[in-house]
Amino acid sequence: MKKVIVLLVGLIMVACAAPPKPTPIVPLVDIKPIEYIHWETDLAWAVTRSYNENKLLMIYFYSPHCEWCDSMTSGNGVFRLDSERIIISKNFVTLKVNTEESEFAKKVEVDEVPTLVIISPSNSGVREVLGVNVGYASPKVFDDFVARSEKKYNEMKLAKK
Repeated sequence: MKKVIVLLVGLIMVACAAPPKPTPIVPLVDIKPIEYIHWETDLAWAVTRSYNENKLLMIYFYSPHCEWCDSMTSGNGVFRLDSERIIISKNFVTLKVNTEESEFAKKVEVDEVPTLVIISPSNSGVREVLGVNVGYASPKVFDDFVARSEKKYNEMKLAKK
């Protein structure tokens, strides 16, 4: 009788056990292109996101009447290339500032466009400017600018440890 009960309990346990979950197939490379860069337009919100997501803040100062600014955002411009959009979207909170309308741009005296600024996130309220690029940035110039800024940020983090 004991053997029958043990056998029944065993059969019930096997019957009630959830089937093993299939292992999901995860592609090694995310092949879905990033269609656009999400540009924030509110400085306070961009700074908050940068801190909360622990991402660098990239500020793009532009003018709607600037041909070089237009070149960066259209055609084969740096902000239109898949490779650059992936880098930007993964590593940065982005803020787009129209220098003709922004008090902030006037306060920080941006007088040439396009201008890119990369700033570190901070919980102390003190943010460090990691890089500034004034003028049109080709993909090569942009990549170098981002790499230098990220290197400076990583060195800064190591120095604080």
